[in-house]
Amino acid sequence: MKLEDYKKLYRRLNRVEDINTLCKEYHLTKDALFNILSQKIVRNATHRYYKVKRYSRDLVHEWLNGKSFLGIAKRIDFPPVLTASIVLQQYGISKKRFWKYITHLELLPDPRLKKELNEAANADWCYSPKAMVSQRERGNKVEDTVKEWLTKQSFEFEREKDLKKRYKKTPDFLLKKPLNIGGKRINWIECKASFGDAVEIRRNIKKQFLPYTEMFGPGMVVYWHGFIEDAEITKGVIVKDKGFFEQNTYINT
Repeated sequence: MKLEDYKKLYRRLNRVEDINTLCKEYHLTKDALFNILSQKIVRNATHRYYKVKRYSRDLVHEWLNGKSFLGIAKRIDFPPVLTASIVLQQYGISKKRFWKYITHLELLPDPRLKKELNEAANADWCYSPKAMVSQRERGNKVEDTVKEWLTKQSFEFEREKDLKKRYKKTPDFLLKKPLNIGGKRINWIECKASFGDAVEIRRNIKKQFLPYTEMFGPGMVVYWHGFIEDAEITKGVIVKDKGFFEQNTYINT
């Protein structure tokens, strides 16, 4: 997708209800749009977190006067689980204990707290325990698909869990022999179950791609749900999406 098209899409994608219309208009899958919307929600929440936290006493006052976590979250346009966390931290419940409670609601003796945390978790598809499990599962599914693709073509590789014993930073797959993709040789593959926009790519370049190229040479990153075609990428890294693997593209070794 071109950057200008993505900017227009990003401005219009603000809630789940926008997805059906935009997926037809931009010819993107619902999964891709869910991912882009999740990125937008997380970035906005990260940007506003400490601003919201400054008003935590007022939020506790609202809660003690009967307004639910979900009601407060809707009023301030903030993720419900993070809203509940901020309120309860101010109320005296540590962040560690909060996550224990919301992950194991059966441990809560207070009926109101149990009910409201359950509501917040069910309404929050970015920060709830269920959402986090789902994110991990999507990441694992992408890696499994790439693993199956490499295995079918008899390409040998080492996985991240094995590489961690020897390296501080590790890609998902380190190839035992370089592969030739479109005339470019790669030594490693990193999988992202996400959409690669400029913000995501810049963050990944600094934390992962540059260290990988310094340690292992050129490689490939897979943004499963697509990427900005004209985004800047670091030298020695090529970018593909799920279409590359679904087409079972032939590689010359």
